[in-house]
Amino acid sequence: MGGAQCLVAVLGLPSGWRALPDWIGRLPALTTLELSQCTALTCVPEWVAQMPALTTLKMDDCAQLLFGLPPCVADLGAVTSLSISSGCALANRLLLLPESLGQLTALTVLTLERCHKLTCLPASLGQLSALTELSLKWCEALTCLPESLGQLVVLKLLDIQACSITCLPESIGQLVSLSTLTVTFCSGILCLPAAVGQLTALTTLDVSECHRLLALPPSLSQLPALKTLCIDNCLLLLVSLNPAIAALPALASFRLSTFCNTLALPQSWLPHMPALTTLRCEFYSLVQFPDSVGQQTALTTLNLDGCTSLTCLPDSVGQLTALTTLTLCRCSQLIGLPESVGQLTALATLLLSQCTSLAALPASMGRLTALTTLDIAYCTHLTLPKFMSQFLQTNIIVDDGLTTNSMPAATWVQAQELNFANRRLRVLRRRELLLICLGRRRRQPAARYRLPPELWHLIDDMLWHAQSERWRGLTW
Repeated sequence: MGGAQCLVAVLGLPSGWRALPDWIGRLPALTTLELSQCTALTCVPEWVAQMPALTTLKMDDCAQLLFGLPPCVADLGAVTSLSISSGCALANRLLLLPESLGQLTALTVLTLERCHKLTCLPASLGQLSALTELSLKWCEALTCLPESLGQLVVLKLLDIQACSITCLPESIGQLVSLSTLTVTFCSGILCLPAAVGQLTALTTLDVSECHRLLALPPSLSQLPALKTLCIDNCLLLLVSLNPAIAALPALASFRLSTFCNTLALPQSWLPHMPALTTLRCEFYSLVQFPDSVGQQTALTTLNLDGCTSLTCLPDSVGQLTALTTLTLCRCSQLIGLPESVGQLTALATLLLSQCTSLAALPASMGRLTALTTLDIAYCTHLTLPKFMSQFLQTNIIVDDGLTTNSMPAATWVQAQELNFANRRLRVLRRRELLLICLGRRRRQPAARYRLPPELWHLIDDMLWHAQSERWRGLTW
């Protein structure tokens, strides 16, 4: 068998195998051994470490795997990717990694996710001179990282999501190649070390859901390459946003949100950030958006989805001449848009779904010649103005309960795309549609519905394909 399979490079095994057959060890060209989801596999034989070409070993979701790496782990000198994670029994039993792990000098990717009993990493971790990615997601018992972490000078990604780590080692500042640092759901972390300011290659920093994080270090302003910063649900951090954020010269994407209804943000929570292109903000307690938003002249995407207390936007929003996407979905208290919205000449997408208090759109929107998508689904009190008839290239998204009496009938057929759901017209109330369809079946006059003639064939088509029992059984 080994001779017949000598050219095999990648091998995945059936989930029912309880042991690895010896012929696998006689595959000199085998580079990838995929043991993931081998739910009956109980052990990995020692001869795996003697396979000369093996570069990738995956042992994810091996529910019965009781014994992990063979004792001669140091002999896996050619392995570049090692993964032990998820439902693997080894991941649940793994307390320590052997010191010999540091001898895997060719290792570039180390994934140890959901190793629930892993409490620490060996100091020899720093000897993995080729390591570029280290993922320790949901290692809930892991309380610290070794100081030798700083020796991983080519490490580009470090993910410690949902670990019990209370602080990062000062040596983290020596990771000169680190571009992505994810510290989400680490509820024990109180602060980030000042050494974080030495990560000159860092482009993405995510500290979301770190509920006890008090502040970002002032040295954060020294990060010349940082483009993405996420601080969702960091309640203590949101109360006193560090001015260092405003000093980040390359920050292009800023995401912050909280579901706390009582959180009061400082008045200067949105400083001028000259490179900012994407702002994602979701605050249940945010009543009014700051005027300083007009200073973000490079902004192309503004997402305020879920700001349920927001009542209005400032007039300064009209200064965002580069804005292409504005999302205000689920802003249930929003009563109107400012007239300055008409100055957003680059705006292509306006999403207003579930703005249930919105009654009208400003007349200045008639100047939005670049608008291609308008989402007004579930805006139950909104009446479309007559100027909407000029948006012949606009995809108008509407849904249940929308009042359309003031909308010219020609717009319904000239719009680029009329949206349908389950072959029901979405521009009508569901109850009205049911009455129209039943009346059509009974050949009753339907002039009072004021539908354009071009749409009647759509209703006839629905009735042709739907049995009367289906229509009567629908919940409207």
